[in-house]
Amino acid sequence: MSKHWFYEWILPLSPTILTIIGWWVIGKREQDKRKNDRFHQRIDTAILLIAEIKKLAIEYYGKNGSECTEIGQEIVFKFKKLSYLCGKISQDSVIQNCFLAFKIEISGGDFQNYHRSALPNKHQKFLDIRDKAFELRKMLDDLHDSVN
Repeated sequence: MSKHWFYEWILPLSPTILTIIGWWVIGKREQDKRKNDRFHQRIDTAILLIAEIKKLAIEYYGKNGSECTEIGQEIVFKFKKLSYLCGKISQDSVIQNCFLAFKIEISGGDFQNYHRSALPNKHQKFLDIRDKAFELRKMLDDLHDSVN
């Protein structure tokens, strides 16, 4: 008497098939988790860079142009890093526009002008820098909270 093909082939292979499917599901979850962790890490790094750039910009505009060429170069380098991170975080034009507004506020006008004179502590430029930094950070925080 011959056994049915189901009992002969499918039933013995079902634990193996279920194990392979389980591995695939777990692997997919881990891959998604790593991708999500990298995403959140990029946002956290971008937020730290915003704070560093803001601090450097306030220090930069508080000094004469001839006294802060190194700070200007450091700001430019940090903007390159922040630009890369913002591009990786989101291609959304709202975030990109907010980043550009922050960058223009700091690096526009007489940025890296050797003959620029220091601004007084209560100058509007400092308030504008803080405002643009806050807006960009707020957008990144909102994006951080919206993605699980």
